[in-house]
Amino acid sequence: MPAERDFYLRHHGGELNPGSAALDANEVEGRHFAYGQRYWLARRAAEGLQQRARLLEIGCGNGEPLRWLAQAFGFEEALGVDIALPEDAGFEAEANVRFMQGDFNDPLPLSDGTVDLLLAMMVVEHVFDPFAAMEEIRRLLAPSGMAVINLPLVAGIKNRLRLLAGRLPVTSRPYASWYKDRQWDGNHLHYFTLESARRLCAETGLQWVTHTPVGRLTTIKRAWPELLASELTFAVKRP
Repeated sequence: MPAERDFYLRHHGGELNPGSAALDANEVEGRHFAYGQRYWLARRAAEGLQQRARLLEIGCGNGEPLRWLAQAFGFEEALGVDIALPEDAGFEAEANVRFMQGDFNDPLPLSDGTVDLLLAMMVVEHVFDPFAAMEEIRRLLAPSGMAVINLPLVAGIKNRLRLLAGRLPVTSRPYASWYKDRQWDGNHLHYFTLESARRLCAETGLQWVTHTPVGRLTTIKRAWPELLASELTFAVKRP
């Protein structure tokens, strides 16, 4: 078993089973899509799409946000991909929602330019090559499509103070748990700032559209995300 799949199976406590339970649309909307939440910008992006043929979420986890978006905006097809899904995954939650195992370190088995809305929430910091990951996102996007990506930021005030005190920055689990759980910063392989995320997009042929901090006091964080935000969601498209 590849080491990365073994890690995420342990991280999730075993294989994922998205779509196995009924979807509580109101609860999912409030938990994931309210202002300040990780998927709020995905909702805004879905509202502005010219067409809604295919929705793709890379690193879909339990699949609830994917299923909610598919229902709320009437996507013809919604596909969730995750490394922690069963190897024979190909099952459906609803008639237009299905899931499959996939490792985003490799190209996905989808044709070029066929995704209208692509989601990658807390994914790119985990892959080996973020340049290849962003180029794969560009390959998959339809000409009028949008990708909504979420990343942790390393340069917030808390991490600046940690470094000043000679401690390591934290972008995932609390530092004390790294040694207890034997997970180095939640297995994040790369660190990002707002400037480096913008440059990564530009270098891989993606046009930055907008961004928003995640978490409490979002409106205040928007004034200076480089210093105040520890997590960022942003939208990009093909030029």
